[in-house]
Parts: sequence; structure tokens; C-alpha cells
Amino acid sequence: MRPQLSILDASFRYVPSFSTSVASTWRRAGWQPTTEEQRKARQKNDPSTSTRASLYLLNAIGGAILLASPAESAQAAD
Repeated sequence: MRPQLSILDASFRYVPSFSTSVASTWRRAGWQPTTEEQRKARQKNDPSTSTRASLYLLNAIGGAILLASPAESAQAAD
């Protein structure tokens, strides 16, 4: 994504960071914030980052198959 206006352009005006909104910048790029229901559903269905990290660590030493679901166990065995 290229800037709309070069900083070398005479019409360029600096905007201090405290006057900007990160969320509105992301929205202009097409990002949509998640709803509370979507966040709760994701938390319910997906293991947390620390859980995934633990499983990867255990998998590295050969123990993750015991903690994984049957489908994940079969996949890990392949």
C-alpha cells in the first residue's frame, strides 16, 4: 500500500500521533473489529496461546499426543 501523498509534496501536512486514531486507520484498510460474541466464541472454541505453546513444547519432547484431541493425535502421529 503506497501513501496517498508523498512527504515531499508541498501540500503534505504533518499530523502528530496523538491526533490520530489507529482503529480508524485500520478501518480505512478494511479491518472490522470483532464483536463481544465473536470474541467469546473464539475463546470457547480455540485453545489459548499459552495452551498452544504448551502443546508445542510437549510435542517437541514427544508428549503432546497425550494432551491432544483424537484428531490432533492422529495428525501429530503422521
